[in-house]
Amino acid sequence: VGSEMCIRDSDSTVQNLTAMVHMAELCSKLVDMDPIRCKLELSKMIKNLREIIDDTRKMIYNLRPMSFDDIGLDITIERTLDKLEATGTKKIHFVVEGTPYQLKPIIGITLLRIIQEACSNAICHANPTLIHVLLRYEQGAITVIVEDDGTGFDVHILDERPRDDNSGFGMSMMKERVYLLSGSIQIDSKIGVGTKICLLYTSPSPRD
Repeated sequence: VGSEMCIRDSDSTVQNLTAMVHMAELCSKLVDMDPIRCKLELSKMIKNLREIIDDTRKMIYNLRPMSFDDIGLDITIERTLDKLEATGTKKIHFVVEGTPYQLKPIIGITLLRIIQEACSNAICHANPTLIHVLLRYEQGAITVIVEDDGTGFDVHILDERPRDDNSGFGMSMMKERVYLLSGSIQIDSKIGVGTKICLLYTSPSPRD
């Protein structure tokens, strides 16, 4: 799911690697005094290091999905939403309109993160049965629409302050990402009806 998750993962990785250093120091003392225990500690280290490698791979993928370079933005979004749908047990319907063209990596990744953030917010806070995601390619513009049939909220009350369920924080993060794109975002929501998020990024130029 975003940069905040990657920060938490990196902190955890540093802590685990620090623990590995302590275990290695212990083994250096046990190698002559207690070889059997030393072997047991080394077995734990091997297991922990393999877990750290797996976690690091996931962290790298979260920063820049490898499939983005290989198969493009559309399929990367589709696969990301498939994983989100499986973990959240919610139905996510993804549609692409227009003729896809290649975007600068930073633009594509930011659009991916905004969609990911919007869907995650809906799953975590709105309890929807269905989420519609639209990616529309137009000449000189990219439009993203994420719409859910969840509980909704009062947009005027939400403002910029995080609520107890942290949903306000998620909205602020999306707005910040859109600001970095120099795009525009509109959030419409009504309690008991659902939420619709529309993002417009103008003047994207296909990569040469």
